[in-house]
Amino acid sequence: MTELFSKKRRIILWGSLGVILLILVVGGGIFAMGNTSQTPADLLPAKETVALFEGITKADRNRIVRAFPIFSSFPLTSAEKNSTVAFLALKDHTIGWASFSPSTQKGSSFWDRFKGKQYSVTFSGNDVAILFQEKGENPLSSSEAYNILHTQNSPAPSAFFDLRFLASGSGDALLLSSLTSSPFAAMHWSDSGVELSLLPKHTDFTSLPSSLTLPLTLDPTPTFSAAFASPSDSFNALRNLLPREQQMIMEGFVRKKWEDLFGRDASFAYDLPPLFASPGSLSLGDGTGALALRFLIETSPTREATAAVARLHQDVQSLLQPFAIKERTFTHDFSARTIEPDPHLISNSRDTLGKWTFDATEKKGVTGGLYSAQSDDTLLVSNDASWLARAISDLRTPPPTGETPLLARGSLSQTFLNRVMNTSPLLTALLRDFGQEKGVVSFSLGNGGNLVTLSIHGESSNRN
Repeated sequence: MTELFSKKRRIILWGSLGVILLILVVGGGIFAMGNTSQTPADLLPAKETVALFEGITKADRNRIVRAFPIFSSFPLTSAEKNSTVAFLALKDHTIGWASFSPSTQKGSSFWDRFKGKQYSVTFSGNDVAILFQEKGENPLSSSEAYNILHTQNSPAPSAFFDLRFLASGSGDALLLSSLTSSPFAAMHWSDSGVELSLLPKHTDFTSLPSSLTLPLTLDPTPTFSAAFASPSDSFNALRNLLPREQQMIMEGFVRKKWEDLFGRDASFAYDLPPLFASPGSLSLGDGTGALALRFLIETSPTREATAAVARLHQDVQSLLQPFAIKERTFTHDFSARTIEPDPHLISNSRDTLGKWTFDATEKKGVTGGLYSAQSDDTLLVSNDASWLARAISDLRTPPPTGETPLLARGSLSQTFLNRVMNTSPLLTALLRDFGQEKGVVSFSLGNGGNLVTLSIHGESSNRN
């Protein structure tokens, strides 16, 4: 009888413990879990997890909410470091969260069963706790995308996103364009910048030549400067970020600037594409007078590009061609005044210095014109002679071998960004945190392993 009674007591005791544990799990609140192999990703359901933020502080939390308003319910945390928060899509189409912190539970026989790192987990509600129990054999840690992004991305603080959820109903150009390449992304940030990594559908990209991986140090500093492994593809991708109406506005603006620089005789459709068919760079800067817009194009001296530049020199000559009033006297003292081109004020020159051949088309006494320089492997075109000279004298040492191959790199002034970056609230928020006021934001697009990574960093505008 005593043995039977003891058996019943054990059944009741274990049953009671089971009920208590179930209440702790399903009822929300806080509980702890862990073993030698478990991480938050082992505990989260892969299907419903739309974001996982790891190693964040209170300051990081504020940045995240600014960049991603959809996560405005992000829990306030008192942890100074190592806080982890996950967001989950619920069945009623709302978002819930689970917050992980290192557990402080010690000494209990219950906790002694776990021989590794433990977590205290706070749920936003019972519906989130239930998802933890229903994850089955498909935790987030079993996701191939998570494992690639998590192991190859930079250390914490970091985040893993399901872009399909973030982009749903969003007009954010950066998110929508990223989604066309990868349904998942990872982000790492620091006080100086942010990195966004994607899993592209293919990785057979053309990389920048080593000579283009470091920026030109032009003076005055360009408001926009970028090098692209495939300029035409990159410009088309940037164009496609814009809504149709803004695309038309941008195209009209570019065509107007093209006419201002080269004249109406210059063919936008025929002369521009050869200049961006090879890996190269484009720099733009503000100016005054005849140099209201400075530009410098760097490309390969292909036959098509060389011919296009020759045509542009002729177009600029026509654009700059001054006219003079000439008076002619005919028989019977009859005279007439005519307006005719005056070629004497136009200068066309060609010089050779070392490996470079220089061509200049300019109007005497006027700043600006068209200047080009060609070597065996480089073609430079600019309307600012000082920029052209600086580009040639700028000795750009290629980075050490083994660096992540770059697809693009460049820099943009904060002023330029404020004028044009209004199609991505996410990028605007990120740059507000990491770009310096009246400074420069540098960026690069790298291709390493299975990832494509966009890096954005704020820096001082006072460069040597």
